[in-house]
Amino acid sequence: ILLSYKVNLGEVFGYKGDKLLRKFARQLAIYSWWIQAPIVFISLTWHNYLLIDLSAILFTLLFGGGIYDDWRNYANLDIKCSERWNYLIAPLIQLSHHFCITYFILFESDEQKLLYRLILSYAWFGHLLCNFTWNFPNIGKYGGWIFKIYHGMSPIIFVYWFVYEFRYSDNDYMSPGLLMLGFGRWLASYNWINDGTLPWRSEGPQILCTLLMLYCIDTY
Repeated sequence: ILLSYKVNLGEVFGYKGDKLLRKFARQLAIYSWWIQAPIVFISLTWHNYLLIDLSAILFTLLFGGGIYDDWRNYANLDIKCSERWNYLIAPLIQLSHHFCITYFILFESDEQKLLYRLILSYAWFGHLLCNFTWNFPNIGKYGGWIFKIYHGMSPIIFVYWFVYEFRYSDNDYMSPGLLMLGFGRWLASYNWINDGTLPWRSEGPQILCTLLMLYCIDTY
């Protein structure tokens, strides 16, 4: 938990010093972001393979960056409490959606994993796009447009999933794992510092409003 105060995700990814542990943390975080989307898709497609599931848990929960974010990035929360409470903000928000993959692997059935595979894989695809834009300048110069398209497509992906997959399943309610993903992902984006670099602030409200409307139409 203390890492959320003492270490910033940007410093982890951009560290250029000589400290061996920090250099290792940088490489681990970078390569985890390359691997997350593919390993999530593989784990939700081919089930109950210990090495695959363990890798998915490690790369999304432990190495994925959630414990690295500085709580001070959540400036819009404007919580005026003791620093002990502030230590919990980043882990609470970040680990809630990082833990969703662990939840699906450990507690959901194989049928549920397949049902939610599209949504979860698309969500983690964002980290893969980040690495492409950060590591390849020719791609990075179009990063703003890339993420506008990515986050703009999110409501469309969710609507397609709800209409053509969730409605035809045996589920009356959405999985708690999906709620974890939405809580952490959208609360993080909505409350992140307003530095003009995140076009994903409106993703959560758009998806929630669209799904609520579809759910009401389908129910009544």
